[in-house]
Amino acid sequence: MKVVHVVQSLHRSGRTRVIQALIEHLPRPRFSHSVWCLSEAGEAITDFTKTGVELRVWGKKPGIDWKLLRQLAAEIRRQGIQLVHSHGADAMFYASLAARWTGIPSLCTIHIVHPATLQSWPSRLRNHLASRLTTALVPVSMGTATEFGKATGIPIARMHVIENGVDWDRIDSQPALSAEDLSKILGAPKPGPIIGTTAMLAANKDYKTLLEAFKLVVTHTPTAKLLIIGDGPKRPEIVHQIADLDLQSSVYLLGFREDVPAILRCLDVFVLSTHAEGLPLALAEAMGCGCPVVVTDVPGVHGVVVPGENGLLIPPNCPTEFARGILSLIGDAAEHDRLATNGRIWAREHFAQSRMVSDYLRLYEKLAGGS
Repeated sequence: MKVVHVVQSLHRSGRTRVIQALIEHLPRPRFSHSVWCLSEAGEAITDFTKTGVELRVWGKKPGIDWKLLRQLAAEIRRQGIQLVHSHGADAMFYASLAARWTGIPSLCTIHIVHPATLQSWPSRLRNHLASRLTTALVPVSMGTATEFGKATGIPIARMHVIENGVDWDRIDSQPALSAEDLSKILGAPKPGPIIGTTAMLAANKDYKTLLEAFKLVVTHTPTAKLLIIGDGPKRPEIVHQIADLDLQSSVYLLGFREDVPAILRCLDVFVLSTHAEGLPLALAEAMGCGCPVVVTDVPGVHGVVVPGENGLLIPPNCPTEFARGILSLIGDAAEHDRLATNGRIWAREHFAQSRMVSDYLRLYEKLAGGS
């Protein structure tokens, strides 16, 4: 089966990792894959060049690019594509129309529902149309399904929830950093405690709240450090806020790294301050590495964190409460260890990549059979 994955761009995120997992683990030569970027390449395109799949950047024009739609349909016919798999509501509009035009099935993985999707009438209208043309809608969590249903009017019963999964073999291949290696990152011997997060530096991740919360943590515990792993368009703004809060000696912007699991194992607390999530793989990975977690209470994390059982949920936009949650884990070793142990067991039982790939395989086969 010839499958094309359609995205707006390939920035490093949970969605690119899902695409990579499907390319690498769906059986070959039974499945062959192409990846089409509608707007731009993105830094993650280098990760896909190693897979040997066809990569194409279409250069979509602003607004609705009807010429691009015709080009996509023509290329689908030329290559004999049999299934169009879009990732994200932004790509679904073009992918679903092109697939319908050429008479082949399509599915869209809904990785996240941004607040603008719920508030903007143009976005709601596009999503409403595209979701009805798409053969299968695949939210990555029940929370995402609920939010997408609100945005489009599509009943949850019509959706196929497939939760994201983690490659635990890859995670376990990286032991914790040595004290010497960690000191190289920090530029000093390991202080205590170390708080960390890994996420794209994007608006929905709400680093403003995280940094304000961490300022309160440092006021209480001056030796605390915050490691931020990832990159993105909000980096200059975050650098500016770090300076405004006088946190230059306490916050480390590490950019993208290949040794994330090794760093996660060195953290005392993992944090995720966010306005919107689908099902954050970074959170599941941190829990699976034995990090207790403090996370904002948004729909996409409800399937991962059970409050008080395997982590702490904090209301969004509440830096004081967020800081209190971090400090409670720093100051209570028994609670820290209880949540860390429960989180590790939960994440590894519920978020296996092999289960995710098998679920997609069954759905691909169902769509190919026309049932």
